[in-house]
Order: sequence, then structure tokens, then C-alpha cells
Amino acid sequence: MIMDIGEIRRQYKYAKDRKKCVDILADLNCCSTGEILEIVHTERENQEERPKPAGWHPTPAQKAFMDRLDELDAMIKPLEDEYRRTAAELMRISEE
Repeated sequence: MIMDIGEIRRQYKYAKDRKKCVDILADLNCCSTGEILEIVHTERENQEERPKPAGWHPTPAQKAFMDRLDELDAMIKPLEDEYRRTAAELMRISEE
């Protein structure tokens, strides 16, 4: 891969024609379209973490806030999934 995962995701996210974008990204990165699709559709926590700036060490207060954000994220994710399933079911029964 020539581009990092974050750049691939940004390019895909803001593309007007995502199908063409996948083809172009695959060509630019000398990989298959399947690999690009896997990158853009795989959950972020399964991907590489962004490197922290060299020499940056969080203070105890910053670390506590970061830990709390991680906890909140873990609580929000299931609710987002339930929201999507509920909305999809509503759309399904509304079409009947």
C-alpha cells in the first residue's frame, strides 16, 4: 500500500462516484479492489491505530479522559447498531 488507511478512507468517504474511487485507489496502491473495499468497510478498531506524535505522553488527567471516551464509545456502539436495525425494520414494514 502506498497510501495509509486513513487517507484511503477519506478519499472514499468524499468521492462523488465511489465505484470509480475504489478502482482508482486500487490502481494507485497496486492492490485489488477487494482490498480497498475491505479497508473502507472494516470497523476502525480492527485497523491499525494512528501513531501518536513522537515524544507525546498524556498527563494522568488526559489519560483518564481518553479512557472515559473509550468506555463511552463502547457503550454507544451497541445503541447505534440497535438504532440502525430499528430504522431498517421500520422502513421494511412501512413499505408493506
